Amino acid sequence: KKVTSRHNSITSIPEMSIFTEEDRAAIDEQARHHRNLAQLSAFIETQHNLVHSVGHSSKASPKTAAPQVAEAATTPPRSRATRVSHASGEAPMSLWEMQQQGMCMEVTLPVGSRARQAWDIGCLFAVIYCTFMVPYDMTFEPEKSEAVIVLDILIEVYFLIDIGLNFFTSYLNDEGDEVCCKRKVALHYLKGWFLIDAVSSIPSECIHQISLSLEGGVSQDVQGLYVVKIFRILRLTKLLRLLRLGKLIEMLEFTFPQLTIFISLFRLLFMMVTTAHINACIFYLIATYDMGNSWVSLRFQGCCDPNEDYPSAGAGSACFDRERLPGLWIIFNAALYWSFATLATVGYGDITPCNQAEMIYTVGSMVVGSAMFAYIVGNISQVVTSRKGQELKLKEKMRELQEYLAIRKIPREMSDKIRRQCLHRWKRTVFDEPGVLSEFTPQMRRSVLKYVYGDALAAVPTFAACQGDNPNFVTDLTVRMQPCSAQPGDNITIAGEVGGDLYVIVSGIVELQGSGEAPIATLGPGRCFNELELLSDTFSDEIMPYVATARALTNCETYLLSHYDFVEVLEDHQNVISTLEGQVERLLEQRIYEVVRRVSNQDPGM
Repeated sequence: KKVTSRHNSITSIPEMSIFTEEDRAAIDEQARHHRNLAQLSAFIETQHNLVHSVGHSSKASPKTAAPQVAEAATTPPRSRATRVSHASGEAPMSLWEMQQQGMCMEVTLPVGSRARQAWDIGCLFAVIYCTFMVPYDMTFEPEKSEAVIVLDILIEVYFLIDIGLNFFTSYLNDEGDEVCCKRKVALHYLKGWFLIDAVSSIPSECIHQISLSLEGGVSQDVQGLYVVKIFRILRLTKLLRLLRLGKLIEMLEFTFPQLTIFISLFRLLFMMVTTAHINACIFYLIATYDMGNSWVSLRFQGCCDPNEDYPSAGAGSACFDRERLPGLWIIFNAALYWSFATLATVGYGDITPCNQAEMIYTVGSMVVGSAMFAYIVGNISQVVTSRKGQELKLKEKMRELQEYLAIRKIPREMSDKIRRQCLHRWKRTVFDEPGVLSEFTPQMRRSVLKYVYGDALAAVPTFAACQGDNPNFVTDLTVRMQPCSAQPGDNITIAGEVGGDLYVIVSGIVELQGSGEAPIATLGPGRCFNELELLSDTFSDEIMPYVATARALTNCETYLLSHYDFVEVLEDHQNVISTLEGQVERLLEQRIYEVVRRVSNQDPGM
């Protein structure tokens, strides 16, 4: 307590300006020393309370006192990586504490891991396969090859393993925090997708193949055919996995944001193809109840009696011969062709319904098709027109620029230079970058800016010196930077003009010329110019004119930091002014600022 009170008395001195630099340094060193002692005192007090609580528990149970002391001594500190989110709003507990209470166990498969994403992509392909094969097997009843049987069994095993993995995969709660508690993960899955996954993962093909092996082959009696029909119906439960298809596609969009447009188009086309496929299978299924008087007999043998009751009591029309029917694949192609023509509201008329049931179903298909066609066409046009918001904004701004140049009758040569310069700038900053970055945390903002702009400002010696004192100062300045380009022969800045803007060269070569157009220096990528002009507010009441003319020798790309933005940011970071003042003395030693140095020596008040 004495240490803490002494630390507070030292750090709460109201006026530090009355001391000299040496006194302030000594006081700061003493304050840091007592701050460390205060932290040590707090740690000792925490350990004392821990031992005290263990002592009380040992009075109640002497046999458990020693293990508790050992546990207290080996208790690992809390770390952010081992914390688990609590939906109840209570203070978060460390993973170690929850394990000791039997509440949680760390999950080994994070929801955002590459392994889990790869597994979900495999699950997506399995669902797509079942979407097309299950209705086809149910209605057309083809003879399966061994390869198809093995593939069906592997997919069923895949779905069963997926259920087990879901019990060990973390999830994101409503606040966006990753929950890694095994107990909470299990409850979340049981209350959510478990029932749908369990029903859709019934291994019907495995059970069917096991029953066939036990019976010694396919039974042709009525009971055997009835059992086969039951297994085929059980396979329809796999279509419940389509309910999770939206979640899997959202995972793809999050994992591959650059493919968002193609994934959106795939979603719409998949919905259209799936609807047409299921529609074709149902259309054939209706025909199987009276194959001799259906669209199949009408299409391939010209046999149809629309006035006959459905289903007919006999074998259909007298002209129908089942043996003359083509293969299932040809019939499926004809059904799929009819489905697309009907859903697209085209209806060529070469495949038409024959009996009353087929006519009623065709009317329903046309109603569904007209609604689906309008929905898909509208969404596809929206996806195509909004494929890139930045590109559309860029075209709109270029159109406005062209109208301005035409109204003002700007010469063609000058117009071309203006368009090239604006196009180069708007390609990078057509969106509101400061507004987007303001939504990030400070640490994330610094990381993004460092990746986008590299070490552009850190390469400036003035700001590199401020990095240690206040890194947020450099970050805020980086947000204000704007790309700028210059063509060979362009004057970026002119000596004598007042501007105070700083330029950082990204690519190209810039030549600095004095008043007599004599070259002073040649700067390349990673260099900057107009540092002292930018800092003129720190030693003068007025903005200092440019000392030299900066001319582009080649095509140059630069980052511009305006004097106005610099002053605005500096108002929020007053603690770096002393560092900037020290950098002014360094800049005055450079050759380019020799004239300024001579004037400042003649005028000590400058």
